Amino acid sequence: MNIYFLVEGESTEPKVYPKWLEHLLPSFQRVYTASQATSNNYCLFSGKGYERLLGTVLDNSIKDIILTNNFDYLVICVDADNRTVEETISEVQTIISNIPSQLPARTSLKIIVQNKCIETWFLGNRRIWTRNPQSKQLREYIEFYNVYELNPEDMGQINDTDTVSEFHYNYLKEILNEKGIKYTKNNPNDVKEKHYLDQLMKRQEETNHLQSFKTLIDFCRTVAQQSQTTTQQ
Repeated sequence: MNIYFLVEGESTEPKVYPKWLEHLLPSFQRVYTASQATSNNYCLFSGKGYERLLGTVLDNSIKDIILTNNFDYLVICVDADNRTVEETISEVQTIISNIPSQLPARTSLKIIVQNKCIETWFLGNRRIWTRNPQSKQLREYIEFYNVYELNPEDMGQINDTDTVSEFHYNYLKEILNEKGIKYTKNNPNDVKEKHYLDQLMKRQEETNHLQSFKTLIDFCRTVAQQSQTTTQQ
């Protein structure tokens, strides 16, 4: 079984997803070209933005998958931003249906929508929370929306200066900074580690928050089970 991942982000996702997949799909090994995939491999490429991913990158990726005919899944990971999850899935499906090159029969499409962005997921870790922050900015953010108690995926933006994704990114930076952790898209630090992933999974299971994050976890569990069944046959 082989998986072809396309992620929207240019910096964060290409660093975080492979680290998470080490724990979520430990029997899978990463390869760096589609032609290298044999058994229990995955490759992961960045679209470097939503429009580019759903344009030339997606078109070329489907051609790659057709040529090798060795992938069981094409997984597309994109931000919802100001769209709903359903609107984003529908848009991606429509674009794919209009591409002349169609996926082989053996390849299933899985769309994972980061609602609103991947930093929204990261805000779900309650271990990074500070009850009495020193930062005035963070206190204003918490007063606007308390991500410890409320679902980060339901949070909008504090003003019109930033987009919703930019605000979630800034909120995360402020929270982590209180813990002495520097977060940037190029250097996501702790969020890519197993202890961070475990806390997000715990939050989701205990509160039913982070439903879009759950789609990634459920997908990986399904694939792990399918892979194990195939190996035993």
